Amino acid sequence: MNQLLVRVRVRGVVRREDDVWVAGFPRLDVYSQGDSAGEAKENASDALRLWVASCLDRGTLGEALRELGWHRYPEVARPPATPDHGAGVHLEDVLGEAWEEEIDIPAYEAAEFVAAQA
Repeated sequence: MNQLLVRVRVRGVVRREDDVWVAGFPRLDVYSQGDSAGEAKENASDALRLWVASCLDRGTLGEALRELGWHRYPEVARPPATPDHGAGVHLEDVLGEAWEEEIDIPAYEAAEFVAAQA
């Protein structure tokens, strides 16, 4: 089945906590852990994909994003290229080393989220 997908980049963070590595995506509240930074990132990426797939299966992606505080930017106010949280400090910089993960979302889901925000 052919479908149009929207590719979304999500910023993840990884940090050491005592004797375990924790990685996740703070803006989606999805986390996992591992014995190494690489394993924790891989586990968090798997958790992210499962979270998205679960939301898509249940038809709740838009609702879940709104509950997490996501919203559409108005046409006149586009988001800055690198959003600041305070005096030039990124949330992820405080939480750990950042990396980006890409996920694909069916275009109809992205369109429904945007339309619901209009």
